[in-house]
Amino acid sequence: MHISNRAEPSRPPDQDDDVLDRIYDVALNPDRFEELVDFWQSRFGAAAVAMDLPYLGRHMDRAEEFLERLDDPMGELTTVLSRFEQVAAFAIGADLRVMQVNEAAHQKFALTIGSSVKQLPFHIGDCDVIQHRVQRLFKSGDPQGCLLWVRGADKGQIVVVQLVPIHTAQHEQLVLVTTSMLVWPIGVEGALRAAFGLTTAEVEVVRHLTMTTSLQEVADLRGRAIATVRTQLKTILHKTETKSQVELVRLVLSMTALAPPASPTLETNPQFQMLALPDGRRLQYRTFGARLGTPLVFWPSDYGFHVWPSQAEAAAVRMGLRVIVPVRGGYGASDPNPADVDVTQAIVQDVAHLLDELQIDKCAHMAIGIDFVLALRFAEQFPHRSRAIVAFSGVLPVHGDMQLARMDKWHRFILATAHFSPRLLPFIVKAGFLMARRQGKEAFVRAVFGGSRADMDTFANPGVRQAILQGTDLTLSQDHSAHEMFARLTAYQMTQDWGRWLTSVRGTVPISFLCGLQDTQVPRETLAEYQRAYPWIDFQLFPDAGRLVFFRLWRVALSKVAASEK
Repeated sequence: MHISNRAEPSRPPDQDDDVLDRIYDVALNPDRFEELVDFWQSRFGAAAVAMDLPYLGRHMDRAEEFLERLDDPMGELTTVLSRFEQVAAFAIGADLRVMQVNEAAHQKFALTIGSSVKQLPFHIGDCDVIQHRVQRLFKSGDPQGCLLWVRGADKGQIVVVQLVPIHTAQHEQLVLVTTSMLVWPIGVEGALRAAFGLTTAEVEVVRHLTMTTSLQEVADLRGRAIATVRTQLKTILHKTETKSQVELVRLVLSMTALAPPASPTLETNPQFQMLALPDGRRLQYRTFGARLGTPLVFWPSDYGFHVWPSQAEAAAVRMGLRVIVPVRGGYGASDPNPADVDVTQAIVQDVAHLLDELQIDKCAHMAIGIDFVLALRFAEQFPHRSRAIVAFSGVLPVHGDMQLARMDKWHRFILATAHFSPRLLPFIVKAGFLMARRQGKEAFVRAVFGGSRADMDTFANPGVRQAILQGTDLTLSQDHSAHEMFARLTAYQMTQDWGRWLTSVRGTVPISFLCGLQDTQVPRETLAEYQRAYPWIDFQLFPDAGRLVFFRLWRVALSKVAASEK
């Protein structure tokens, strides 16, 4: 590595106390992880993340013990609330405080865990009614719950609120609150047009009304007279056979969130297989595409993107590609690699055994992010088995503090910690995984990739979103947490001299990088430096892509792989 290891100035005692307070806060409540990230960046900047390790070591074992003992009581609640992806939904405990909240409720109401019912953005009298009804439900346990109509605090819009008692394994009883404050669902426009014959203009009126906008605001937003909007509403009520705006909102809710459809699935659920390795461990893997097609190893990144969008998996069949996705040790049902071995060599040896089992001698490799390191190590170890490497938002050795400074806060925090304070890294990664589990993977994706508009546009695609959420179940779910392997590989990336492998395979294995210019970890200035440092790598730059470039440009990728086989 070429990052400077200059000595950091000694920290004043009160500053040390601030750091440790933040670490212990996260150890006790992983939901405060992002506060630690923000604090660290504001206090220490991009690269000055090193701390006095003897001083730090006196506390890290204790902080990690807190994490180890920390149950995940929110896990089941997160699963329940994940059904309400577009609707603002949250769970209230007996103390009338929020126990868990979904992303839509956080956006619409600014609710967080611990918020009071009194903080809801409704008329104060209506907040009192909600509180009273919740208390009654705790006493009665009526499984049917109740439906309320309340007014917004600012403009008096009508909002439908449904209260339903729920029971979980961790909590005796909670009240689930769902509302008509919608994050407008993708595809509902088509459903409304097909079911009721609404015009595009009428669907827009319905959308604004369902998002709790008044008729006057609809008129202002659409540049129409309020009389025109009233006429449109009458037509909509007639077509939908509803008698009021409230009934109309309830109808839309019934089509979307209060009775939510099952999550969209791929054309076929991904099927995984198991291989017994020579040392007795198990390696999970999946294959898809053309059964007898041209083999292609897909390295799914440390986030674990084990599933492609359904259109991409279908295209693999049409293009005659047989895709092999290994699940590295520590992910899914794959047994961890021993802690005392070189993690990259152990992983590539496992993949070599898998290819032997599948009777594949030589193939191309596709890798996302940090997994370029693994694909490169495989090519260095087995150059005769590697036709080409195609990397998406691939990583290269970090040269200097400036390349760290250009990253957004999430990537900079993790990678700088890995380099300067590796003793802290396992705790940081585990706390981040716990935060993601408690808040939901969708919220975590938005936090980590939200700095790139291109990535958010990509994630908004239903097929991409489904593939990411489903594929990462082997990384993080109620059954899996791959934080240990994530931390090991990140530490390797930032502390070991793996750049020599690039020179080793130069001229032997062609390497292509598909890079987005909206990448928050490797921005265009850093890409320009890489292009000068590694002229033998074929860099292709895409202005409208970020770190999720694979999910945006998989068609380009498959064409490139097909070309490498000719």
